[in-house]
Amino acid sequence: MKKINEVIFFPVLVVAVMAISLAASLISQGAGELHLTYTFLLKQDVWLIVIEVVIVAACLWKLPVRTYLPETQITAVYALGFTMMIVAFAGHYLILDAYDMSRDEQLANFDAMIFENGRFVAQLPELWRANAEVLNTMYTHHSAGDGAWASKYLPANAAIRSVFALAGLKPLVSPAMVLLGAIALWGCVRRLWPEDYQSATVALLLYSGSAAVLVNGMTSYAMPAHLAINLCWLWLFMRQRWWADTIAIFVAFVAVGLHRPTVHPLFSAPVLATLLLNKEWHRSVYFFIGYLFIGLFWFWYPSYIADLIGPHAHADHVSIFDQIKNSWRSTSSTYFPLMIANLVRFVAWQHVLLIPLALLSTSLIKRNRIVAALAGGIFLTLLVRTFFQPYQGHGFGYRYLHGLIGNFILLAVFGWNAIKERLPQVNALILRTTSAGVLMVLPVQLYMANRFYAPYAEVSARIGRLPADYVVVGAADAPFAQDLVINDPFLEERPIRLLREFITPQLLDKVCASHPVMKFITPAELADIRAYYIGKDMSEKGLSGSQLPRIAASKGCEVKF
Repeated sequence: MKKINEVIFFPVLVVAVMAISLAASLISQGAGELHLTYTFLLKQDVWLIVIEVVIVAACLWKLPVRTYLPETQITAVYALGFTMMIVAFAGHYLILDAYDMSRDEQLANFDAMIFENGRFVAQLPELWRANAEVLNTMYTHHSAGDGAWASKYLPANAAIRSVFALAGLKPLVSPAMVLLGAIALWGCVRRLWPEDYQSATVALLLYSGSAAVLVNGMTSYAMPAHLAINLCWLWLFMRQRWWADTIAIFVAFVAVGLHRPTVHPLFSAPVLATLLLNKEWHRSVYFFIGYLFIGLFWFWYPSYIADLIGPHAHADHVSIFDQIKNSWRSTSSTYFPLMIANLVRFVAWQHVLLIPLALLSTSLIKRNRIVAALAGGIFLTLLVRTFFQPYQGHGFGYRYLHGLIGNFILLAVFGWNAIKERLPQVNALILRTTSAGVLMVLPVQLYMANRFYAPYAEVSARIGRLPADYVVVGAADAPFAQDLVINDPFLEERPIRLLREFITPQLLDKVCASHPVMKFITPAELADIRAYYIGKDMSEKGLSGSQLPRIAASKGCEVKF
Protein backbone atom coordinates (compact mmCIF):
# COMPACT_ATOMS: atom_id res chain seq x y z
CA MET A 1 0.00 0.00 0.00
CA LYS A 2 2.89 2.35 0.69
CA LYS A 3 4.03 2.16 -2.92
CA ILE A 4 0.65 3.02 -4.39
CA ASN A 5 0.41 5.96 -1.98
CA GLU A 6 3.72 7.23 -3.27
CA VAL A 7 2.79 6.71 -6.91
CA ILE A 8 -0.80 7.95 -6.85
CA PHE A 9 -1.73 9.88 -3.71
CA PHE A 10 1.30 12.08 -3.18
CA PRO A 11 1.22 13.64 -6.69
CA VAL A 12 -2.46 14.45 -6.17
CA LEU A 13 -1.65 15.96 -2.79
CA VAL A 14 1.11 18.10 -4.31
CA VAL A 15 -1.34 19.51 -6.85
CA ALA A 16 -3.80 20.26 -4.05
CA VAL A 17 -1.21 22.10 -1.99
CA MET A 18 -0.14 24.06 -5.07
CA ALA A 19 -3.75 25.07 -5.75
CA ILE A 20 -4.46 26.16 -2.19
CA SER A 21 -1.16 28.05 -1.91
CA LEU A 22 -1.81 29.84 -5.18
CA ALA A 23 -5.33 30.71 -4.09
CA ALA A 24 -4.06 32.18 -0.81
CA SER A 25 -1.51 34.23 -2.71
CA LEU A 26 -4.13 35.56 -5.10
CA ILE A 27 -6.46 36.47 -2.26
CA SER A 28 -3.71 38.50 -0.60
CA GLN A 29 -2.83 40.28 -3.85
CA GLY A 30 -6.39 40.85 -5.04
CA ALA A 31 -7.92 39.40 -8.16
CA GLY A 32 -7.05 42.36 -10.36
CA GLU A 33 -8.02 42.55 -14.00
CA LEU A 34 -7.95 38.76 -14.44
CA HIS A 35 -10.85 38.39 -12.04
CA LEU A 36 -12.63 35.67 -14.02
CA THR A 37 -9.73 33.22 -13.79
CA TYR A 38 -9.25 33.95 -10.11
CA THR A 39 -12.96 33.73 -9.40
CA PHE A 40 -13.03 30.28 -10.98
CA LEU A 41 -9.99 29.28 -8.96
CA LEU A 42 -11.36 30.41 -5.62
CA LYS A 43 -15.03 29.52 -6.07
CA GLN A 44 -14.68 26.27 -8.00
CA ASP A 45 -11.27 24.75 -8.59
CA VAL A 46 -9.72 24.82 -5.13
CA TRP A 47 -12.80 23.18 -3.63
CA LEU A 48 -12.88 20.54 -6.34
CA ILE A 49 -9.22 19.72 -5.76
CA VAL A 50 -9.83 19.38 -2.01
CA ILE A 51 -12.84 17.11 -2.58
CA GLU A 52 -10.87 14.98 -5.04
CA VAL A 53 -7.94 14.57 -2.66
CA VAL A 54 -10.29 13.40 0.07
CA ILE A 55 -11.90 10.96 -2.35
CA VAL A 56 -8.54 9.51 -3.42
CA ALA A 57 -7.54 9.10 0.23
CA ALA A 58 -10.84 7.34 0.98
CA CYS A 59 -10.59 5.11 -2.09
CA LEU A 60 -7.10 3.97 -1.04
CA TRP A 61 -8.52 2.48 2.16
CA LYS A 62 -8.17 -1.32 2.20
CA LEU A 63 -7.69 -1.75 -1.52
CA PRO A 64 -7.98 -5.36 -2.68
CA VAL A 65 -4.73 -6.61 -4.15
CA ARG A 66 -6.33 -8.05 -7.25
CA THR A 67 -9.34 -6.61 -9.06
CA TYR A 68 -10.44 -7.68 -12.51
CA LEU A 69 -11.07 -4.94 -15.04
CA PRO A 70 -13.70 -5.86 -17.64
CA GLU A 71 -12.60 -6.04 -21.25
CA THR A 72 -14.34 -3.31 -23.25
CA GLN A 73 -15.84 -4.36 -26.58
CA ILE A 74 -17.17 -1.98 -29.23
CA THR A 75 -20.79 -2.49 -28.12
CA ALA A 76 -19.89 -1.19 -24.66
CA VAL A 77 -18.17 1.81 -26.27
CA TYR A 78 -21.34 2.70 -28.17
CA ALA A 79 -23.42 2.30 -25.02
CA LEU A 80 -21.10 4.55 -23.00
CA GLY A 81 -20.79 7.10 -25.78
CA PHE A 82 -24.54 7.33 -26.36
CA THR A 83 -25.12 7.67 -22.62
CA MET A 84 -22.65 10.55 -22.40
CA MET A 85 -24.21 12.14 -25.49
CA ILE A 86 -27.69 12.02 -23.98
CA VAL A 87 -26.48 13.41 -20.66
CA ALA A 88 -24.62 16.25 -22.43
CA PHE A 89 -27.68 17.03 -24.58
CA ALA A 90 -29.96 17.11 -21.53
CA GLY A 91 -27.39 19.15 -19.61
CA HIS A 92 -27.42 21.83 -22.28
CA TYR A 93 -30.98 22.58 -21.20
CA LEU A 94 -31.06 21.50 -17.55
CA ILE A 95 -27.60 22.66 -16.42
CA LEU A 96 -26.67 25.50 -18.79
CA ASP A 97 -30.26 26.66 -19.42
CA ALA A 98 -29.74 26.34 -23.21
CA TYR A 99 -27.69 29.54 -23.02
CA ASP A 100 -24.62 30.47 -25.05
CA MET A 101 -22.64 32.49 -22.55
CA SER A 102 -19.33 33.34 -24.20
CA ARG A 103 -18.69 35.05 -27.51
CA ASP A 104 -17.07 31.82 -28.76
CA GLU A 105 -20.38 30.02 -28.28
CA GLN A 106 -22.56 32.87 -29.50
CA LEU A 107 -20.59 33.45 -32.69
CA ALA A 108 -20.55 29.75 -33.57
CA ASN A 109 -24.33 29.87 -33.79
CA PHE A 110 -24.21 33.37 -35.28
CA ASP A 111 -22.22 32.11 -38.28
CA ALA A 112 -24.27 28.92 -38.41
CA MET A 113 -27.40 31.01 -38.91
CA ILE A 114 -25.68 32.87 -41.76
CA PHE A 115 -24.67 29.57 -43.40
CA GLU A 116 -28.21 28.24 -43.00
CA ASN A 117 -29.31 31.12 -45.22
CA GLY A 118 -26.79 30.16 -47.90
CA ARG A 119 -24.43 33.07 -47.22
CA PHE A 120 -20.97 33.70 -45.79
CA VAL A 121 -21.74 37.13 -44.34
CA ALA A 122 -24.92 38.85 -43.17
CA GLN A 123 -26.00 42.20 -44.56
CA LEU A 124 -26.64 44.96 -42.04
CA PRO A 125 -29.62 47.30 -42.47
CA GLU A 126 -28.68 50.83 -43.45
CA LEU A 127 -29.43 52.17 -39.97
CA TRP A 128 -26.65 50.17 -38.35
CA ARG A 129 -23.87 50.26 -40.92
CA ALA A 130 -22.09 53.25 -39.41
CA ASN A 131 -22.98 52.23 -35.84
CA ALA A 132 -22.39 48.47 -35.79
CA GLU A 133 -20.43 48.57 -32.51
CA VAL A 134 -23.63 49.29 -30.60
CA LEU A 135 -24.86 45.80 -31.59
CA ASN A 136 -21.80 44.19 -29.97
CA THR A 137 -19.23 43.50 -32.66
CA MET A 138 -16.66 41.82 -30.40
CA TYR A 139 -14.74 39.19 -32.43
CA THR A 140 -16.63 40.00 -35.63
CA HIS A 141 -15.50 41.26 -39.01
CA HIS A 142 -17.18 44.60 -39.63
CA SER A 143 -16.25 48.16 -40.48
CA ALA A 144 -17.96 51.52 -40.43
CA GLY A 145 -19.43 52.19 -43.85
CA ASP A 146 -19.54 48.55 -44.91
CA GLY A 147 -22.83 46.74 -45.08
CA ALA A 148 -22.11 43.30 -43.62
CA TRP A 149 -20.66 41.44 -40.66
CA ALA A 150 -19.49 37.93 -39.75
CA SER A 151 -17.53 36.17 -37.03
CA LYS A 152 -13.74 36.46 -36.97
CA TYR A 153 -13.43 32.81 -35.97
CA LEU A 154 -12.76 30.15 -38.58
CA PRO A 155 -16.04 28.61 -39.74
CA ALA A 156 -15.90 24.82 -39.47
CA ASN A 157 -17.62 24.59 -36.07
CA ALA A 158 -20.38 26.88 -37.33
CA ALA A 159 -20.61 24.94 -40.59
CA ILE A 160 -21.10 21.66 -38.71
CA ARG A 161 -23.77 23.32 -36.59
CA SER A 162 -25.55 24.61 -39.69
CA VAL A 163 -25.70 21.05 -41.11
CA PHE A 164 -27.23 19.73 -37.88
CA ALA A 165 -29.64 22.68 -37.93
CA LEU A 166 -31.15 21.34 -41.16
CA ALA A 167 -32.58 18.51 -39.06
CA GLY A 168 -33.40 20.81 -36.15
CA LEU A 169 -30.59 19.29 -34.06
CA LYS A 170 -28.12 22.14 -33.68
CA PRO A 171 -27.75 21.65 -29.87
CA LEU A 172 -26.78 18.02 -30.54
CA VAL A 173 -23.46 18.95 -32.21
CA SER A 174 -21.25 19.00 -29.10
CA PRO A 175 -22.95 15.97 -27.49
CA ALA A 176 -22.41 14.08 -30.76
CA MET A 177 -18.73 15.02 -30.59
CA VAL A 178 -18.58 13.46 -27.12
CA LEU A 179 -19.89 10.23 -28.64
CA LEU A 180 -17.47 10.42 -31.57
CA GLY A 181 -14.58 11.09 -29.17
CA ALA A 182 -15.34 7.92 -27.19
CA ILE A 183 -15.41 5.80 -30.36
CA ALA A 184 -12.21 7.34 -31.75
CA LEU A 185 -10.44 6.94 -28.39
CA TRP A 186 -11.34 3.24 -28.39
CA GLY A 187 -9.98 2.99 -31.93
CA CYS A 188 -6.67 4.59 -30.91
CA VAL A 189 -6.29 2.25 -27.96
CA ARG A 190 -7.01 -0.76 -30.15
CA ARG A 191 -4.23 0.33 -32.54
CA LEU A 192 -1.75 0.74 -29.68
CA TRP A 193 -2.75 -2.35 -27.67
CA PRO A 194 -4.52 -4.67 -30.15
CA GLU A 195 -4.56 -7.67 -27.82
CA ASP A 196 -5.42 -5.82 -24.60
CA TYR A 197 -9.08 -4.92 -24.13
CA GLN A 198 -8.45 -3.85 -20.53
CA SER A 199 -6.41 -0.89 -21.78
CA ALA A 200 -9.54 0.26 -23.60
CA THR A 201 -11.46 -0.04 -20.32
CA VAL A 202 -8.96 2.20 -18.53
CA ALA A 203 -9.08 4.77 -21.33
CA LEU A 204 -12.87 4.93 -21.38
CA LEU A 205 -13.12 5.14 -17.59
CA LEU A 206 -10.80 8.15 -17.67
CA TYR A 207 -12.81 9.66 -20.55
CA SER A 208 -16.20 9.15 -18.94
CA GLY A 209 -14.85 10.41 -15.60
CA SER A 210 -13.85 13.75 -17.09
CA ALA A 211 -16.31 16.52 -16.23
CA ALA A 212 -14.52 18.73 -18.76
CA VAL A 213 -15.49 16.32 -21.54
CA LEU A 214 -19.10 16.08 -20.38
CA VAL A 215 -19.80 19.72 -19.45
CA ASN A 216 -18.05 21.25 -22.46
CA GLY A 217 -20.18 18.82 -24.45
CA MET A 218 -23.18 20.80 -23.18
CA THR A 219 -21.87 24.03 -24.75
CA SER A 220 -21.47 25.40 -28.26
CA TYR A 221 -17.68 25.65 -27.98
CA ALA A 222 -15.49 24.20 -30.72
CA MET A 223 -13.47 22.32 -28.11
CA PRO A 224 -15.53 19.08 -28.06
CA ALA A 225 -15.03 18.92 -31.83
CA HIS A 226 -11.29 19.55 -31.42
CA LEU A 227 -11.01 16.58 -29.04
CA ALA A 228 -13.09 14.21 -31.15
CA ILE A 229 -11.52 15.19 -34.48
CA ASN A 230 -7.96 15.03 -33.10
CA LEU A 231 -8.65 11.49 -31.90
CA CYS A 232 -10.15 10.57 -35.29
CA TRP A 233 -7.07 11.99 -37.01
CA LEU A 234 -4.74 9.99 -34.74
CA TRP A 235 -6.75 6.81 -35.29
CA LEU A 236 -6.47 7.25 -39.06
CA PHE A 237 -2.77 8.16 -38.87
CA MET A 238 -1.93 5.00 -36.98
CA ARG A 239 -3.56 2.79 -39.62
CA GLN A 240 -0.61 3.52 -41.96
CA ARG A 241 -2.63 3.17 -45.16
CA TRP A 242 -2.76 5.61 -48.06
CA TRP A 243 -6.54 5.90 -47.92
CA ALA A 244 -6.44 6.53 -44.16
CA ASP A 245 -3.78 9.22 -44.65
CA THR A 246 -5.97 10.86 -47.31
CA ILE A 247 -8.96 10.92 -44.97
CA ALA A 248 -6.68 12.18 -42.17
CA ILE A 249 -5.67 15.17 -44.31
CA PHE A 250 -9.33 15.99 -44.91
CA VAL A 251 -9.99 15.63 -41.18
CA ALA A 252 -7.05 17.96 -40.50
CA PHE A 253 -8.60 20.51 -42.88
CA VAL A 254 -11.74 20.53 -40.74
CA ALA A 255 -9.75 20.56 -37.48
CA VAL A 256 -7.63 23.57 -38.45
CA GLY A 257 -10.75 25.48 -39.49
CA LEU A 258 -12.81 24.76 -36.39
CA HIS A 259 -11.98 27.83 -34.34
CA ARG A 260 -8.38 29.08 -34.28
CA PRO A 261 -5.82 27.76 -36.75
CA THR A 262 -3.08 26.86 -34.25
CA VAL A 263 -4.98 24.34 -32.11
CA HIS A 264 -4.73 21.25 -34.32
CA PRO A 265 -1.18 21.84 -35.69
CA LEU A 266 0.23 21.98 -32.14
CA PHE A 267 -1.32 18.55 -31.59
CA SER A 268 -0.36 16.98 -34.91
CA ALA A 269 3.16 18.36 -35.48
CA PRO A 270 4.93 16.04 -32.96
CA VAL A 271 3.03 13.04 -34.33
CA LEU A 272 3.99 13.91 -37.90
CA ALA A 273 7.61 14.29 -36.76
CA THR A 274 7.66 10.54 -36.09
CA LEU A 275 7.43 10.02 -39.87
CA LEU A 276 10.79 11.73 -40.27
CA LEU A 277 12.32 9.79 -37.40
CA ASN A 278 11.02 6.55 -38.92
CA LYS A 279 12.28 7.61 -42.38
CA GLU A 280 8.82 7.29 -43.92
CA TRP A 281 9.65 9.78 -46.64
CA HIS A 282 6.64 9.23 -48.89
CA ARG A 283 4.15 9.73 -46.09
CA SER A 284 6.13 12.74 -44.86
CA VAL A 285 5.89 14.43 -48.26
CA TYR A 286 2.22 13.51 -48.60
CA PHE A 287 1.31 15.07 -45.26
CA PHE A 288 3.55 18.09 -45.88
CA ILE A 289 1.77 18.86 -49.15
CA GLY A 290 -1.62 18.29 -47.52
CA TYR A 291 -0.91 20.60 -44.59
CA LEU A 292 0.63 23.21 -46.89
CA PHE A 293 -2.63 23.50 -48.81
CA ILE A 294 -4.61 23.46 -45.54
CA GLY A 295 -2.51 26.32 -44.17
CA LEU A 296 -2.76 28.36 -47.35
CA PHE A 297 -6.53 27.95 -47.51
CA TRP A 298 -7.21 28.98 -43.91
CA PHE A 299 -4.72 31.84 -44.19
CA TRP A 300 -6.70 33.09 -47.21
CA TYR A 301 -10.20 32.60 -45.76
CA PRO A 302 -10.31 35.68 -43.43
CA SER A 303 -9.27 37.91 -46.33
CA TYR A 304 -12.04 36.42 -48.44
CA ILE A 305 -14.59 37.23 -45.73
CA ALA A 306 -13.18 40.76 -45.51
CA ASP A 307 -13.69 41.10 -49.28
CA LEU A 308 -17.34 40.10 -48.91
CA ILE A 309 -17.88 42.57 -46.09
CA GLY A 310 -16.47 45.53 -48.00
CA PRO A 311 -13.36 47.61 -48.71
CA HIS A 312 -13.24 49.15 -45.24
CA ALA A 313 -12.96 45.75 -43.56
CA HIS A 314 -9.39 45.26 -44.80
CA ALA A 315 -8.27 48.39 -42.97
CA ASP A 316 -9.38 46.81 -39.70
CA HIS A 317 -7.94 43.37 -40.49
CA VAL A 318 -5.17 42.34 -38.09
CA SER A 319 -2.61 39.83 -39.35
CA ILE A 320 -1.80 36.72 -37.35
CA PHE A 321 1.67 38.11 -36.65
CA ASP A 322 0.23 41.32 -35.18
CA GLN A 323 -2.18 39.24 -33.12
CA ILE A 324 0.75 37.30 -31.66
CA LYS A 325 2.66 40.49 -30.91
CA ASN A 326 -0.35 42.14 -29.28
CA SER A 327 -1.08 39.00 -27.29
CA TRP A 328 2.49 38.93 -25.99
CA ARG A 329 2.34 42.56 -24.90
CA SER A 330 -0.97 42.13 -23.13
CA THR A 331 -0.13 38.99 -21.15
CA SER A 332 3.61 38.95 -20.56
CA SER A 333 3.38 40.43 -17.06
CA THR A 334 0.86 37.85 -15.82
CA TYR A 335 1.36 34.71 -17.88
CA PHE A 336 3.03 32.50 -15.25
CA PRO A 337 0.47 32.82 -12.43
CA LEU A 338 -2.32 32.75 -14.99
CA MET A 339 -1.06 29.53 -16.57
CA ILE A 340 -0.67 27.92 -13.13
CA ALA A 341 -4.30 28.79 -12.43
CA ASN A 342 -5.27 27.35 -15.83
CA LEU A 343 -3.49 24.08 -15.08
CA VAL A 344 -5.15 23.82 -11.68
CA ARG A 345 -8.50 24.30 -13.40
CA PHE A 346 -7.63 21.67 -15.99
CA VAL A 347 -6.77 19.13 -13.28
CA ALA A 348 -9.86 19.95 -11.20
CA TRP A 349 -12.23 19.10 -14.07
CA GLN A 350 -10.58 15.81 -15.09
CA HIS A 351 -10.70 12.29 -13.72
CA VAL A 352 -8.71 12.43 -10.50
CA LEU A 353 -6.22 9.76 -11.67
CA LEU A 354 -5.63 11.21 -15.14
CA ILE A 355 -2.57 13.30 -14.33
CA PRO A 356 -0.89 10.86 -11.86
CA LEU A 357 -1.18 8.00 -14.37
CA ALA A 358 -0.10 10.17 -17.29
CA LEU A 359 3.02 11.27 -15.39
CA LEU A 360 4.00 7.62 -15.01
CA SER A 361 4.47 7.43 -18.78
CA THR A 362 7.26 10.04 -18.82
CA SER A 363 9.86 7.33 -18.28
CA LEU A 364 8.89 5.92 -21.71
CA ILE A 365 9.44 9.15 -23.68
CA LYS A 366 13.00 8.34 -24.74
CA ARG A 367 12.23 4.85 -26.02
CA ASN A 368 8.66 5.15 -27.31
CA ARG A 369 8.07 7.66 -30.10
CA ILE A 370 4.29 7.66 -29.76
CA VAL A 371 4.59 8.54 -26.08
CA ALA A 372 7.06 11.29 -27.01
CA ALA A 373 4.70 12.62 -29.71
CA LEU A 374 1.69 12.66 -27.39
CA ALA A 375 3.66 14.42 -24.68
CA GLY A 376 5.16 16.74 -27.28
CA GLY A 377 1.74 17.98 -28.34
CA ILE A 378 0.94 18.87 -24.74
CA PHE A 379 4.31 20.58 -24.25
CA LEU A 380 4.03 22.62 -27.46
CA THR A 381 0.51 23.76 -26.63
CA LEU A 382 1.48 24.82 -23.12
CA LEU A 383 4.57 26.61 -24.38
CA VAL A 384 2.70 28.59 -27.02
CA ARG A 385 -0.27 29.38 -24.79
CA THR A 386 1.89 30.40 -21.84
CA PHE A 387 3.74 33.06 -23.80
CA PHE A 388 1.15 34.20 -26.32
CA GLN A 389 -2.38 33.72 -25.02
CA PRO A 390 -2.76 31.99 -21.66
CA TYR A 391 -6.07 33.66 -20.80
CA GLN A 392 -8.97 31.43 -21.82
CA GLY A 393 -11.93 33.42 -20.54
CA HIS A 394 -14.91 31.19 -19.88
CA GLY A 395 -14.82 27.41 -19.96
CA PHE A 396 -14.75 24.24 -17.92
CA GLY A 397 -11.25 22.95 -17.35
CA TYR A 398 -8.61 24.61 -19.53
CA ARG A 399 -10.15 24.90 -22.98
CA TYR A 400 -6.86 25.25 -24.85
CA LEU A 401 -5.82 21.81 -23.57
CA HIS A 402 -9.23 20.27 -24.22
CA GLY A 403 -8.31 18.98 -27.66
CA LEU A 404 -5.38 17.16 -26.03
CA ILE A 405 -7.37 15.30 -23.39
CA GLY A 406 -6.99 12.26 -25.66
CA ASN A 407 -3.22 12.66 -25.39
CA PHE A 408 -3.43 12.70 -21.61
CA ILE A 409 -5.67 9.63 -21.56
CA LEU A 410 -3.43 7.61 -23.88
CA LEU A 411 -0.39 8.60 -21.82
CA ALA A 412 -2.28 7.54 -18.68
CA VAL A 413 -2.95 4.14 -20.25
CA PHE A 414 0.77 3.82 -20.97
CA GLY A 415 1.36 4.70 -17.31
CA TRP A 416 -1.19 2.15 -16.14
CA ASN A 417 0.46 -0.56 -18.24
CA ALA A 418 3.82 0.35 -16.69
CA ILE A 419 2.63 -0.29 -13.11
CA LYS A 420 -0.25 -2.76 -13.33
CA GLU A 421 1.94 -5.79 -12.60
CA ARG A 422 3.92 -4.43 -9.67
CA LEU A 423 0.99 -2.40 -8.26
CA PRO A 424 -2.10 -4.50 -9.07
CA GLN A 425 -4.16 -2.47 -6.56
CA VAL A 426 -4.35 0.27 -9.19
CA ASN A 427 -7.25 -1.53 -10.90
CA ALA A 428 -9.41 -1.29 -7.80
CA LEU A 429 -8.38 2.33 -7.34
CA ILE A 430 -9.44 3.22 -10.90
CA LEU A 431 -12.86 1.62 -10.42
CA ARG A 432 -13.38 3.24 -7.03
CA THR A 433 -12.32 6.73 -8.05
CA THR A 434 -14.38 6.61 -11.25
CA SER A 435 -17.49 5.62 -9.31
CA ALA A 436 -16.85 8.21 -6.61
CA GLY A 437 -16.15 10.86 -9.21
CA VAL A 438 -19.38 10.24 -11.10
CA LEU A 439 -21.53 9.92 -7.98
CA MET A 440 -19.94 12.58 -5.75
CA VAL A 441 -17.73 15.03 -7.68
CA LEU A 442 -19.69 15.35 -10.92
CA PRO A 443 -22.88 16.60 -9.18
CA VAL A 444 -20.80 19.33 -7.53
CA GLN A 445 -19.27 20.28 -10.87
CA LEU A 446 -22.67 20.39 -12.54
CA TYR A 447 -23.95 22.60 -9.73
CA MET A 448 -20.96 24.94 -10.19
CA ALA A 449 -21.56 25.11 -13.93
CA ASN A 450 -25.22 25.92 -13.39
CA ARG A 451 -24.51 28.62 -10.79
CA PHE A 452 -22.16 30.36 -13.20
CA TYR A 453 -24.43 30.24 -16.25
CA ALA A 454 -27.79 30.73 -14.50
CA PRO A 455 -27.61 34.47 -13.64
CA TYR A 456 -26.67 35.38 -17.23
CA ALA A 457 -29.22 32.97 -18.71
CA GLU A 458 -31.98 34.36 -16.49
CA VAL A 459 -31.25 37.99 -17.45
CA SER A 460 -30.93 37.10 -21.13
CA ALA A 461 -34.23 35.19 -21.10
CA ARG A 462 -35.92 38.11 -19.36
CA ILE A 463 -34.57 40.50 -21.99
CA GLY A 464 -35.88 38.24 -24.75
CA ARG A 465 -39.40 38.38 -23.28
CA LEU A 466 -39.55 42.16 -22.91
CA PRO A 467 -42.25 43.94 -24.99
CA ALA A 468 -39.73 46.40 -26.38
CA ASP A 469 -38.14 47.22 -29.70
CA TYR A 470 -34.72 47.89 -28.17
CA VAL A 471 -33.04 46.88 -24.92
CA VAL A 472 -29.98 48.79 -23.73
CA VAL A 473 -27.33 47.08 -21.58
CA GLY A 474 -24.32 48.78 -19.99
CA ALA A 475 -21.13 46.77 -20.42
CA ALA A 476 -19.68 48.39 -17.29
CA ASP A 477 -22.57 47.38 -15.04
CA ALA A 478 -21.46 43.77 -14.47
CA PRO A 479 -18.64 41.44 -15.55
CA PHE A 480 -19.17 40.34 -19.15
CA ALA A 481 -22.47 42.20 -19.33
CA GLN A 482 -21.60 43.02 -22.93
CA ASP A 483 -22.12 39.33 -23.74
CA LEU A 484 -25.81 39.79 -22.94
CA VAL A 485 -26.01 41.86 -26.11
CA ILE A 486 -26.65 38.94 -28.46
CA ASN A 487 -28.29 39.73 -31.78
CA ASP A 488 -29.08 37.47 -34.69
CA PRO A 489 -26.97 38.29 -37.76
CA PHE A 490 -29.95 39.64 -39.75
CA LEU A 491 -31.43 41.64 -36.84
CA GLU A 492 -34.82 40.03 -37.35
CA GLU A 493 -35.46 39.06 -33.73
CA ARG A 494 -36.88 41.53 -31.24
CA PRO A 495 -35.92 43.20 -29.06
CA ILE A 496 -32.65 44.32 -30.63
CA ARG A 497 -30.00 44.55 -27.92
CA LEU A 498 -27.72 47.59 -27.73
CA LEU A 499 -24.55 48.44 -25.81
CA ARG A 500 -25.08 51.66 -23.89
CA GLU A 501 -21.47 52.76 -24.23
CA PHE A 502 -21.75 53.07 -28.02
CA ILE A 503 -25.08 54.90 -28.23
CA THR A 504 -24.74 58.47 -29.48
CA PRO A 505 -27.30 61.30 -29.79
CA GLN A 506 -26.87 61.06 -33.55
CA LEU A 507 -27.86 57.39 -33.50
CA LEU A 508 -30.85 58.17 -31.28
CA ASP A 509 -32.04 60.68 -33.86
CA LYS A 510 -32.46 57.80 -36.31
CA VAL A 511 -33.56 55.06 -33.89
CA CYS A 512 -36.20 57.13 -32.11
CA ALA A 513 -37.71 58.64 -35.25
CA SER A 514 -40.31 55.85 -35.42
CA HIS A 515 -41.16 56.20 -31.68
CA PRO A 516 -40.07 52.69 -30.61
CA VAL A 517 -40.13 51.30 -27.08
CA MET A 518 -36.63 51.36 -25.55
CA LYS A 519 -35.95 49.50 -22.32
CA PHE A 520 -32.86 50.32 -20.22
CA ILE A 521 -31.49 47.48 -18.07
CA THR A 522 -30.56 48.92 -14.69
CA PRO A 523 -27.45 47.87 -12.75
CA ALA A 524 -29.73 46.52 -10.02
CA GLU A 525 -31.10 43.96 -12.51
CA LEU A 526 -27.55 42.61 -12.91
CA ALA A 527 -26.88 42.26 -9.18
CA ASP A 528 -26.91 38.45 -9.23
CA ILE A 529 -24.21 38.48 -11.92
CA ARG A 530 -22.00 40.88 -9.95
CA ALA A 531 -22.48 38.84 -6.78
CA TYR A 532 -20.79 35.81 -8.32
CA TYR A 533 -17.41 37.44 -8.84
CA ILE A 534 -14.45 37.86 -6.50
CA GLY A 535 -12.08 40.81 -6.64
CA LYS A 536 -13.91 42.99 -9.15
CA ASP A 537 -15.59 46.15 -7.95
CA MET A 538 -18.50 46.82 -10.29
CA SER A 539 -20.04 50.24 -9.83
CA GLU A 540 -23.79 50.81 -10.05
CA LYS A 541 -23.32 54.40 -11.26
CA GLY A 542 -23.32 53.59 -14.97
CA LEU A 543 -26.96 54.29 -15.73
CA SER A 544 -27.63 56.83 -13.00
CA GLY A 545 -24.94 59.11 -14.40
CA SER A 546 -26.09 58.71 -17.98
CA GLN A 547 -28.21 61.21 -19.84
CA LEU A 548 -29.16 58.69 -22.50
CA PRO A 549 -32.66 57.85 -21.21
CA ARG A 550 -33.58 61.55 -21.11
CA ILE A 551 -32.07 62.14 -24.56
CA ALA A 552 -33.84 59.10 -26.00
CA ALA A 553 -37.17 60.27 -24.60
CA SER A 554 -36.66 63.76 -25.99
CA LYS A 555 -36.05 62.32 -29.46
CA GLY A 556 -39.23 60.28 -29.53
CA CYS A 557 -38.43 56.89 -27.91
CA GLU A 558 -40.80 55.52 -25.31
CA VAL A 559 -38.30 54.90 -22.51
CA LYS A 560 -38.84 52.20 -19.88
CA PHE A 561 -36.79 50.88 -16.95
